[in-house]
Amino acid sequence: MRIEPQKLLEECFAAMVRAVDPKTLVQQALRRQGSFLYLRGEPVIDLAQFSRVWLAGLGKASMAMVKAAQAILADRVHGGLVVSPVPAELAPPLQGVVGSHPLPDQRSLNAGEQLFALISSLQREDLLLFFLSGGGSSLAVLPVEGITLAEKQAAMQVLLHSPLSITQVNAVRKRLSRLKGGGLARAAFPATVWNFVLSDVVGDDLGTVASGPFQPARESADELHSLLRNEGLLDLLPDAVNRVLLRPFPFEESAEEFSWVHNVLLGGNLMALRAGKDFFKRAGVPCLILSAQMEGEVQVLADSHAQIVREALRSGHPISPPCALLSGGESFLQVHGSGRGGRNQEFALYFAQAMEGCPGRWRLLSAGTDGIDGPTDAAGAIIDEFTLVRASTLGLSSQAFLADNDSYSFFQRVGGLLRTGPTGTNVADVRLILLQNEGVT
Repeated sequence: MRIEPQKLLEECFAAMVRAVDPKTLVQQALRRQGSFLYLRGEPVIDLAQFSRVWLAGLGKASMAMVKAAQAILADRVHGGLVVSPVPAELAPPLQGVVGSHPLPDQRSLNAGEQLFALISSLQREDLLLFFLSGGGSSLAVLPVEGITLAEKQAAMQVLLHSPLSITQVNAVRKRLSRLKGGGLARAAFPATVWNFVLSDVVGDDLGTVASGPFQPARESADELHSLLRNEGLLDLLPDAVNRVLLRPFPFEESAEEFSWVHNVLLGGNLMALRAGKDFFKRAGVPCLILSAQMEGEVQVLADSHAQIVREALRSGHPISPPCALLSGGESFLQVHGSGRGGRNQEFALYFAQAMEGCPGRWRLLSAGTDGIDGPTDAAGAIIDEFTLVRASTLGLSSQAFLADNDSYSFFQRVGGLLRTGPTGTNVADVRLILLQNEGVT
């Protein structure tokens, strides 16, 4: 068997992204027949019971999902709104509005106000089909009373550059927002809501995707205060934000209490990993999925992956080369330098360091399924056992680039940036590792 490793990894990544294409997922899940809307083969919504049907979406993949739903519902769509990171190309009666990501701006505030106004106007005879995906936390914002947009921006700047995981960051966001932590669910009452979710978070927790606009917040004020204090973040946040975080949350609900809201998970990271495994099977390469829930600090996560690879190369456990290993989830990093990069590029560089000196042939691709890794034009990076050798011949120190969070510049000079452009989907990060032997080129 002779395989060109980089092409194999790139084609596998493309297959994984296709498997979680938002338009396809909606088309597979929903079908209209007469007055009934079928969900995965079961008639769940009788459209005849509603005078008006609305479509709305929020997130990086929302536009594609809403357009697919509009094609299915056709003349039954009364109106709606989509908030996305790029201008929406939507047919009437739908409207699109652009928000900002990863930090909210005035566009995000305008989007949040419009979205909240639309959903607050719904009546008992209305049906809302909402399509939610990652990125929504920043794309639409509506701060609670007592916080300005500037104070919300300052808080997000601190949190997104801290060692907090995205789940922890979004827990704070819920307390600062009228949209998140169930805010849109409350606004929609008494209308009937079906919330379709493409998950970009570890474990597919619906309360974390876009900070859970249709899920009640679970974290108490005391828990958040302790978390921020232990991480040394309280003194870095605006005073107004701290005052809001310290006061009791005005709503105490369980998901069961949102009886007018029905949540449906359309897809997530594990779906992409399974597609990757199927791809390698067709290519004749044995493949093992490690986990779809691997998260943690980027260097620690890279080291743990390297330990697994070293063991596989040395002993054939848990799988023998030639083979592939897949994992998914999301790492997080604390930004302490002034360089450019993203968590996948840093993961790849830390992995290269952890594998230095290990005998064996390997290649790794680490990328965001949305095609965007941090504030760069790369989805991630592809490296092999010679990456640091090439850097050394150029007189480059990988450690120096990591110290400045400048992994992008490192790969610009050494080679290895993976550029796909925005993919239109978002199910967090994936890592593909190909282990080779004499039979693989």
